[in-house]
Amino acid sequence: MDSAEAYWNCSSSNAFSFDDDDVDGKRSSKYLFDDDIPVPQEQNQETNSNIHDIISDEDLKMILDEQSLDSYTVPKGISPEDELKLLRRRLQYVLHSPSIRFTLHKLMLGKKCLLEAYKSLEDKERLLVNLIETRNGDGILAVLIFLSKTLNERQFNRILLTHPDACDIYVNFLIEMKYSKAIELLTMMGRSHDSSMLQIKTELAKNNRQKLRQLLNEYVNSPGVIPIYCQILNNAISLSELLESQDNLSPVEVLYKACSRHSWKDQNLSDPWSPYKLMNEHQISPIQFEWVGLNERARAKAFMDLEGIFEKTSFLVKQKQFHISFNLELAILRLLLLEAPQAVLYLFLSKVTNNSRKLALARQVKCNKAVVDSLVALKELPELEKLKLSLSEGTEDFFYCEQSIKNLGTKKWTNSNLKLLK
Repeated sequence: MDSAEAYWNCSSSNAFSFDDDDVDGKRSSKYLFDDDIPVPQEQNQETNSNIHDIISDEDLKMILDEQSLDSYTVPKGISPEDELKLLRRRLQYVLHSPSIRFTLHKLMLGKKCLLEAYKSLEDKERLLVNLIETRNGDGILAVLIFLSKTLNERQFNRILLTHPDACDIYVNFLIEMKYSKAIELLTMMGRSHDSSMLQIKTELAKNNRQKLRQLLNEYVNSPGVIPIYCQILNNAISLSELLESQDNLSPVEVLYKACSRHSWKDQNLSDPWSPYKLMNEHQISPIQFEWVGLNERARAKAFMDLEGIFEKTSFLVKQKQFHISFNLELAILRLLLLEAPQAVLYLFLSKVTNNSRKLALARQVKCNKAVVDSLVALKELPELEKLKLSLSEGTEDFFYCEQSIKNLGTKKWTNSNLKLLK
């Protein structure tokens, strides 16, 4: 008979135990997590005291227990006696629930945990409550999945109703894994609003317009309806119907498409593809509207249409005025990147009111005409003459610079004579 069989048949063992230590001739029946780790007799007592000054007995025992259970393979070269003891300790971990603190520690570190050791409803719920306090989402989800498998539906639903934060984590999990179950759970918990929003979101992704209209009508007639949600949903369905395809685009993306179809000289709001109609119906801000229009028209090389976007007729002054809702410098640099012609760059540069800043921008985008205007405004005659020498004779920029120098010199002479007369 080998040593293992002799151990199990030993008459002195009066209780189920995994410990090899004798206490007064009887086997100890203490479980793993109350067991003291034996210390070799020859260990220095002073060293032992120093260890306990650094870490408590409870924390030291947790570390040692965890090290003995982390590996799921038996170390090579281990003696038969040590191997038997290791296997017994692991089996005891399965059969007898460890402390809540020990399990929380492992879950928070993302380590494997055998939750099957917790068998009573009280222990399972206590484990979840303690874990919720740590706000560890992965650990909470792991315990909830374990509870869903080991509790009946009534018990599990009661726990979810009692702990809303944990319920939200579980609902998010169901949305990813079992969509229909998420709908059922939200409905069961009386969260009809969330249930409706989830269904609508899913149908929007499928672009099922008929189903979306049905869900929207149900939502409008349900208690606690939020009006702004109805408006947003109705607009989303309208966009889907306008596209007449499986594309699921945002209002700004649809606006980009509309800019390419629109005749910018005609601002008819009855046209369903009118950018102005889309802006009004879908609450697109002026900044978004103008930025999208600038980019789409510039990419299409339809630079003449930019006038229809940025030059608007005022009700007070019956003439067109330039207006831009975002940074003018950003617009100029963007037009340069999109290879806008010099005439377009000059139009936007002419709206910069700070002459020093205009000069810097004009030089950056190499718009000579705007450089000349800036130097004239700053009365930099030497700089103008220097610029003229760098320009090719006979070009439009050369003649413009030459004429500006003459005009600036004439103004300077006239001003001097006026001072002498005074």
